[in-house]
Amino acid sequence: MEHADIRYLESKQSVDDRSRAESVKTELFRALPTAARIVEVGSGTGQTVPWLLECRVTDGSYLGIEQSSHLVTHSRSVLPKLLRRQGYAVATNDDGSTRVADLTVRLHSG
Repeated sequence: MEHADIRYLESKQSVDDRSRAESVKTELFRALPTAARIVEVGSGTGQTVPWLLECRVTDGSYLGIEQSSHLVTHSRSVLPKLLRRQGYAVATNDDGSTRVADLTVRLHSG
């Protein structure tokens, strides 16, 4: 989806948040191991990362894969700023990944 509209994806975040069933979320995080390796295909603007942190997933790795290189570039720029505004200490690793707590965040197009 190379034509992805960033404003649309960000504006629908509140709908996405409401669509998550609490029972599914509970089971997901109960089954998730410590230092989980999470891969999301179709990561859009990377909004799963703040949600994971909010759900106390602060250890392991997250790999977001998005077809649109435009969205990946946007996410790499905006996501660290968003996380800092939310009070997280964010560092950029030498390989270009982002570190939040003990969670390594990588965003790639593919």
